[in-house]
Amino acid sequence: MLSWRLPFHRWPLGLHLLAAGSVVAAMAAAGWWYGQHLRASADALQGELQAAQGELAAVQSAGPTPAQISFVQGLPRVDRTDDVARDISRLAQTRDVQITALSVEPRLATSSELGKVQFNLAAQSEYKAAKAWLADLLERYPALGVQSLSIRAQANESTRQDIHLTLVLFVKD
Repeated sequence: MLSWRLPFHRWPLGLHLLAAGSVVAAMAAAGWWYGQHLRASADALQGELQAAQGELAAVQSAGPTPAQISFVQGLPRVDRTDDVARDISRLAQTRDVQITALSVEPRLATSSELGKVQFNLAAQSEYKAAKAWLADLLERYPALGVQSLSIRAQANESTRQDIHLTLVLFVKD
């Protein structure tokens, strides 16, 4: 049978209790110190949060910045949509990009969003030509953005690509 005995011949019971008490006290002191460290970190983060909230409130109450105002004033009017569609086609022809489908979906501005016109395109071209065409469009119209772009190689011709592109032109009413 297995029996376990304390080695009282080396250490008396009092020293065992003293060692165990010291370990418990050391662990309690370490826990207290770690709790104080966490409290100090939380206080510092709370102060940073309050400062950031104050800055946010100041920025929100200041209104739009001149850069924001000039951006909105620089947007094209909604009635220029046909001109943009013609430029998309004309620039595509100059870059040897064949547009196979083009649809235009205007969306009016709301109180929280700018007005926008969405151009859904399907095209075919070589990759370099498509890249140059898209760069020309984005350079000519700063208010134009790419919402989605999908380029896939054609099955029968490895140098030509099928392109599905959604462009968004932000406009003012």
